Amino acid sequence: MQELQCDVVVIGAGPAGLSVGSELSKYLRVVVVDQKDHASKCTKSWFVPGIVTKGNKDIEPFLTPGVKRFITNTYEGPFKAWDAKLKYGYKFVKEHGLLDHFAGVLEGNSKAKGPGKGSKLMLGYTYQSHVVLSDGVKVRLLKSSTDTETMVRARLLVDASGSESLIAQECGVHEQCYWWSVYGWIMDHPKGTGDMKVGDYLLWGTFGDSNPDLKATLAAGRPVMEYEILDEHTSFPMVLYLRKQKMPLASMKNEFEHIMKHEDLSNPFKGAAVKERKWGWYPSAGISQGIAKDRIAFIGDAGYWSTPCGWGMGFILTNYRKYARRLAAAVKDDKLDRATLASFCKMAIHEKNEMVVDQVAAHFLSHATPDQIDRFIAFWDTPGMNFKYCEKVFTLTVQEEEILHLARCLFSRFKFSELKEIFPREDTAIVRRAVALYVQAFIWDKLSFLGHSLVHGVASRLGFKVPKPIPEDQEFENGFDFADYEDLLDVSTQGDGGART
Repeated sequence: MQELQCDVVVIGAGPAGLSVGSELSKYLRVVVVDQKDHASKCTKSWFVPGIVTKGNKDIEPFLTPGVKRFITNTYEGPFKAWDAKLKYGYKFVKEHGLLDHFAGVLEGNSKAKGPGKGSKLMLGYTYQSHVVLSDGVKVRLLKSSTDTETMVRARLLVDASGSESLIAQECGVHEQCYWWSVYGWIMDHPKGTGDMKVGDYLLWGTFGDSNPDLKATLAAGRPVMEYEILDEHTSFPMVLYLRKQKMPLASMKNEFEHIMKHEDLSNPFKGAAVKERKWGWYPSAGISQGIAKDRIAFIGDAGYWSTPCGWGMGFILTNYRKYARRLAAAVKDDKLDRATLASFCKMAIHEKNEMVVDQVAAHFLSHATPDQIDRFIAFWDTPGMNFKYCEKVFTLTVQEEEILHLARCLFSRFKFSELKEIFPREDTAIVRRAVALYVQAFIWDKLSFLGHSLVHGVASRLGFKVPKPIPEDQEFENGFDFADYEDLLDVSTQGDGGART
């Protein structure tokens, strides 16, 4: 049996494993392992809010301008379309090129003079088992082509093997959550995409014959159709589900093929050729991104690096550099206990609140009937609201004051008793949080005639926050960024990469 020694072994060469692994290889000797035969292989595709890529020059070559217009088209509701309003916009990710880029960074660091020299990308190997020791971990791998085993010994194991992680299952860290299940095709349109414009994104497309029960919900297995127009000749139609169970791949494939043959929503794709098939499962997570065991860190889908709306790639691109520096400092100081590793993924209070609001919206969409989804869409286009708020809720960029305004408007259009019927019993905590926001908004409504300054003083004494206008050009915080800590060790990029305060 071959044996390897390194500082960190990363299982999984997807976007989380390769980004964090390549960054770690600036400071440490890293081994990244995956069963695929090329780093660029990937069945998933991503678009991300532009705020998560702002200032990162390394990944800009792998982004396109992205979404310019959102469209909704349900089988009973009105057609809606609006220009994307979020500051910094949205970016489509060139997934194959980006993965190759991260692999190239790892390879370059492995050959350069520095602490990462000797790092490896081991493709064609499958994870078999691991053992945690007092001074490190031992991980057993199997080379698929020859059935030969390799033992890797490291100080830290990073699990980036995705939502089906064997390591997470063995460690018992998998949590109950909802899942986005997605299947679709990247399609080539030789004569152009017709009336579909570059940058179009269809949201919540519904149709009548996918379930004989016209009131069936996403949670009950009714899918929605969405699509992205990537460029003048390329589209990405897909079908997706949001429910507690992952939808089997074969079921998604059959449903999607039926839609593409029989539904009116698929008419613009007639005559286009299939270039690539895409599928995957994304956790619709809460606020539990800090998952760890002694000497084992979980990242990407294995660590629930996601939001209720499924922005997992947003978490990765926002945090991979910062997170890798924190891991490198911890490895050098051998502070690799569960609590320390988990602390690197904590979120600020405002980010947790943004996550709760997003969770309310995502779970509503999962359990709402098609008619209620139509009302939800119409809600954003009524007095006091606009689609900017919709985008900010789903991209975790909504501010505290805006949350109270949203609560006030929501409860003016949906009765509390109605919302209580929509949400299942296990979502009681989420509903309670929504009620608390509503109470604050209700108090503001009733006392607003007294004037802002007086109400602000009274509300502050009672522990409530009062909504106030936010300038359109204000730089806003977002709920993707792991919190900073003043006492966190950093790692120097000079010399031997020694830890410093």
